[in-house]
Amino acid sequence: MDLALHAVAELFLLTDPTDGSTRDLALRLRHAKDVARRLKDATDALELELAARLESDITTLSGVGIVRRGYTRRSQWRDPESSADLRHDVGEAVCKHVALDVGTGEIDPLRRNIARATVEALYDVIPAFTSVKQPAKRYGIQIDEYRRYQDVPVITVEPEEEP
Repeated sequence: MDLALHAVAELFLLTDPTDGSTRDLALRLRHAKDVARRLKDATDALELELAARLESDITTLSGVGIVRRGYTRRSQWRDPESSADLRHDVGEAVCKHVALDVGTGEIDPLRRNIARATVEALYDVIPAFTSVKQPAKRYGIQIDEYRRYQDVPVITVEPEEEP
């Protein structure tokens, strides 16, 4: 067993894992994070392989239990600039909306400058655009242009009930 696995096994035996020196805690944390990363990698690989091997979405396996295959939709930015591009485009769309003179159909430069200053000020206090996806659609922004979607398998295992 390698050092990280051994250290984490010992961690489970401790009554209070926060007892010890700062060095002890830092080492425990480093080893726990290393093992957690490795477990995540193994879990992901096992889910993908099981999803590919299962003949149906619900399978009962002797000695294991009920194995269920489902899917979840995940998304991520299309590229490293997509988040900033979305932020900029939403700001521009809002500025145009605010500056539009509905009577003439023209953009009022004074209103546009005020809107631009407001949007720039908001950028200082709204660090990320995690919740703008739905409201952005009202301004003609298509979130799919900035995000990449993927359906990924999710496997659950319900243990067999013991007699």
